[in-house]
Amino acid sequence: EGQSATSDLYAGHALKNGDSDVFNSGAAGYLLSRETIKKLIAKWDEKDATCWLDDSTGNNKKWLQENPGLVTARCLASLGIRAIDTRAAQKWHRFHAFPLTRVVAGQVDEWYKNKHQGLAELAGFDESYETLLSGVDCCSMDTISFHYVEWKESKALFAITGELLANP
Repeated sequence: EGQSATSDLYAGHALKNGDSDVFNSGAAGYLLSRETIKKLIAKWDEKDATCWLDDSTGNNKKWLQENPGLVTARCLASLGIRAIDTRAAQKWHRFHAFPLTRVVAGQVDEWYKNKHQGLAELAGFDESYETLLSGVDCCSMDTISFHYVEWKESKALFAITGELLANP
């Protein structure tokens, strides 16, 4: 909401990789504006070394080939486009790399917690970004995605959402 398709946008659930990379979790999903996608396609058409992978360019490319989200983030960073803090009121996440049941229970993997440590300073986010909330504070009321959601849980979430919309 409030974003323009003609302005750059890289929105999702930001994570930290090493000491320099900030990328949005592919598991949680992320959004790119039309303008940003046009710029990515132009870089791919140019076969820009930051945005294009082949064996002749070296620089740990084999590892990067298995991490397209990180390659995309580096490409976007080369264009000056960075992940933004998409939390509601700088508190509640909208994009989730785990299913609702695990997020509410605070049962996320240790690697995921580690990808938040030191992220605030690196990404220029509020320090609270590094604290993963659980329970009733786990999620924004306008959550966009959950990952690893089995079909029965998807059906239940859809039914509950319908009930809440019909009977707020």
